[in-house]
Amino acid sequence: MSVVERTGGVRGVLDGAAVHLGAMLRRRATWWACGAWVVAGPFFGLVVLYLVVSLGGIPEPAASQVLAGLLPPALPGTVASGYVPYAAPYLLVLGAVLVGNEYRWGTVAVLLVQRPGRARLVLAQALALVVVVGAAVLAEYAVAAGVSATIAALEGAGATGPPGGALLASLAACWLAGSVFALVGVLLAHALRSPAGAIGVGLVWVLVVETAVRGLLAVLPGVGWVQDLLLGPAVGTLAVALGAPAVDASFGVGPGGDPVAAVAVLLGWAVLAVGLSALLVRRRDVPARG
Repeated sequence: MSVVERTGGVRGVLDGAAVHLGAMLRRRATWWACGAWVVAGPFFGLVVLYLVVSLGGIPEPAASQVLAGLLPPALPGTVASGYVPYAAPYLLVLGAVLVGNEYRWGTVAVLLVQRPGRARLVLAQALALVVVVGAAVLAEYAVAAGVSATIAALEGAGATGPPGGALLASLAACWLAGSVFALVGVLLAHALRSPAGAIGVGLVWVLVVETAVRGLLAVLPGVGWVQDLLLGPAVGTLAVALGAPAVDASFGVGPGGDPVAAVAVLLGWAVLAVGLSALLVRRRDVPARG
């Protein structure tokens, strides 16, 4: 039996995704998590840096380079670089809370008793979440564009925006990166059946463990390539390809690499997160509340 047959067909997954999407949009957690990133991304990535430059906190010529990165032509790389690692906590929390609360409230048991198909349930959740992330990415990008245009006006710079191709590529990269972080949150929620536990483990990983692992692998001979399989370096590679400055450090964007390989790594993480989530749900008894 094919995967499509086991999940009730593509139409069944789409119908389930529509139901989950409606439920997600009615939850305050969705608006809080997405709204926090929509505000925090442009604030820390643009406003704070501009204030530091304006107050003389960065000496020349570095100040001019930082300011150039805040203007509209540099927007594709600047916005994408904000996903390493600043977007990760917000979007991981989004996935962990939306799915983890299903266990806390006991609604997973109700859904599975209704026999929608366990793999179909996970695929529908994932698809709905990807749509929510896409909306958050567009909103954050729009706010960032407005802030960047304001900075350009204050500095008397031209009104030239980024090339259309680079803009679309940046949106796609941000959507992919954000979706992967959210799906990792979903995986942790299914594994721990608790939003709090999923958030704790996820934040420790993206903010502490992955950075430590990157730093360790960078100094060990012959294993530096392993860090390219981590989420942070993969997203950072895309940001560098879009114009963000490369930084040879264990925290932040990183030195860059092959963007095609980075896309493959991120897609691999997405497939792994959804696949393991489906496996966990299929092999468990119907969970009870708590």
